[in-house]
Amino acid sequence: MRELKETVELSASSDARPESPSTDAQGLPPVFGRYRVERLLGRGGMGSVYLARDQQLGRPVALKIPRVTPGQSDKYLARLKREALSVAALHHPNICAVYDAGEIDGIHYLAMPYINGRPLTEYLQSGKQQSERAAALTVFKIAKALEEAHHQGILHRDLKPANIMIDSRGEPIVMDFGLASRLSDGIEGRVTQEGAIVGTPEYMAPELFNRDAAIGPASDIYGLGVVLYELLTQQRPFAGSTVGVVGQVLHREPPPLESLRPKINPEMARICRTAMAKNPAERFGSMQEFADALSAFIRGKYGAGLAPLPALTDMDDQLLSAPLASLGPAKSLPVVPGFDLPPHLKWLIGVAALVIVLLVLGMLIFAS
Repeated sequence: MRELKETVELSASSDARPESPSTDAQGLPPVFGRYRVERLLGRGGMGSVYLARDQQLGRPVALKIPRVTPGQSDKYLARLKREALSVAALHHPNICAVYDAGEIDGIHYLAMPYINGRPLTEYLQSGKQQSERAAALTVFKIAKALEEAHHQGILHRDLKPANIMIDSRGEPIVMDFGLASRLSDGIEGRVTQEGAIVGTPEYMAPELFNRDAAIGPASDIYGLGVVLYELLTQQRPFAGSTVGVVGQVLHREPPPLESLRPKINPEMARICRTAMAKNPAERFGSMQEFADALSAFIRGKYGAGLAPLPALTDMDDQLLSAPLASLGPAKSLPVVPGFDLPPHLKWLIGVAALVIVLLVLGMLIFAS
């Protein structure tokens, strides 16, 4: 099997340990062009991200500095340029924008909004299981953002929790379009000159391991399906060495959601299975279809013959534009049949029950 390379991506976390800019291999000075560098936010194999302040506009930014090494400079700089060009064409509140890109004193950089939040990986590592609705709402918003990207002809190609930030309002923000490619590129732009497939195997669709296969929105749908699977189960569908994971992605089905979360709603399990289908033709036809299925699940409007989710009084159209924090604490939503009474009937039944209790107590007192 040909060599496979995993990318080490960077996520700007507000809780990252402060470090001096001088510790970075790029040697960023305290003042970098129009930016005053404050602290290092994160470092990985592809470079570093700093918190800085744009002194002209007076706003915080995240400066992404690629790690350029001899013999690899062209590849990494091309990736940085690709990310800038891809994101510059996108305008969506759940996609991290690009403010500026360029070169200062021989150092290439990308300036992005500073997101005060944490990567989704930290929420997964907390061990707290999210409700199915909370997971559905998170992925719904990401799907809507990626539908906009696909509409503009741009594939992300590296969807994973590390590339999704949850900001201080609870909103998911899609980050790092460094591996993005245009739909018109076909198979070009996703394979390095050395012939190595670049990506994160645990989240890559099976067709991405075939150099001759055309890719499209279905590949991003698969990756987002894996993110949904992980949100629901607190584990990835496939794990192990890089070669082992690739073999599983190509030839094995993931453990059934029902085996990891016995009370999962059948419709949620179906949505996740559809997104992660091995055959691209069996997945949702678009990110919009994926989002529509999640929207119907959130509202409890789906599937004749399937038990509805317990009704929530505030689960209306406004929910789909509300921050995740509005869902309250995580809890499991069991699959139960039944119906929900209108509020005025609930009130009448409550009053009637109280009157009956008082009458019984009165009779007991009188009898004694």
